[in-house]
Amino acid sequence: MFKNFTILFSLFLLTSCASNLVKTKSFDFDYTVPPLIQAYSEAESIGFTCLSSDAKWCRDKMIKCLHPSYNVNSLGAAGTDLSFRISTYTRVITPEKTETKTTQKTDKDGNPYTVTTVTKKAKYAFSVRVELLDQNGSLLRVVEKKQDEEIKESASTLEKANKYFGRKFTRQKQKKYESSSVLAYQALENEFLKDKRYISASPLAAKSKKHDYNDLNSAANSQVEWMQLLIDKKDSISNPTIKELIEVYDEIISEMNTHSRKARVNKKVGAACYHNLALLYLSVNDRKKTLEYMNKSKELKSINSVQTTIVNDFNKIKNRTGF
Repeated sequence: MFKNFTILFSLFLLTSCASNLVKTKSFDFDYTVPPLIQAYSEAESIGFTCLSSDAKWCRDKMIKCLHPSYNVNSLGAAGTDLSFRISTYTRVITPEKTETKTTQKTDKDGNPYTVTTVTKKAKYAFSVRVELLDQNGSLLRVVEKKQDEEIKESASTLEKANKYFGRKFTRQKQKKYESSSVLAYQALENEFLKDKRYISASPLAAKSKKHDYNDLNSAANSQVEWMQLLIDKKDSISNPTIKELIEVYDEIISEMNTHSRKARVNKKVGAACYHNLALLYLSVNDRKKTLEYMNKSKELKSINSVQTTIVNDFNKIKNRTGF
C-alpha cells in the first residue's frame, strides 16, 4: 500500500513540475521545393508531344499531376521551358489463345442441353516511355514504366468472346498507360519540377507551476510580431532587435539539462527554442538555417508534426542547387 502511494505521489510531482508547451500565433508558410537543376526553378510553361495516339491518355493524366502555376501547351512542345515526349507500345507476352468448352446440363423438365463457353485470353506488357526535354529540345531524362496484364473473357460464341475481349483489352490498355505515365511523371518531378509545400506553424511558449518562463514567453511573443514583418519582407533578420531575440534563445539553450525532466530547461523546452529559431529563419526563407535548427529540435525531442514535416522535406532537397 505504502509502495503504491509512493509511486502515485512521485507521478504527481513529475506532472506538477513538468513544463507544458503553449502555441502562440499560427503562421501559414508556402515554400517552393527547388528542382535539382536551378535553371528549371523558373520554368513556367510545359509542352507535350505525343508520339502515338494512345499517348494522349498519358498526356491528359500527366496534365492533372502538374501544379496549376504551369502554363500547359498540350498541343506541342515548341516555345516551352520544359516538354514531355511520350510514346507507348504493347508487347505480347503470351499469344492469344481461344478455348471452347461444352458442358451437358439438364433443364427443369429433365431435358438435356449443351452449354458452350468460348474463352479467349492473352498476356501483354504495356509500356510508357516519357522523355523530358529542355527549351532547346535537348534530352534531359528518360523514364520507362511497364506493367503486365493478363486479359481473359468468356462468352457463348466466338464472335461475342472476341467482342468482349477487344473491349476489355482497350480498357486495360488505357488504365495501364495512364497509371504508368503517372509513375513516370513522379520519377521526373522530384528532380526537375518545382513543387509547392504548405505548413502551418506557431512559435512555442511554455508554462509550469514550478518554473518561471518569462524569458521564453517574452521571446516567443516578440517573435510573433517580427515574423510577420519578415514574411512580408518589411524587415531583415539582421535587425539588432531580432539578433537580441536570437541571443535570448541561445541563453536559454545554454542552461539546458538533457538529463533531468524536472530541470527548467529540459529537452522539451530546449527543443521548443530550436523550433522557434527554425521558424524565425523560415520566415526569411533561409532553408539551411531552418533545417539546421529544426534538426536540433527534433533530435532533442519530438514535440510536434512541424518538426517532422520540415526535416523530411528539407532533407530531400538540401543538396539541390538553389536550396
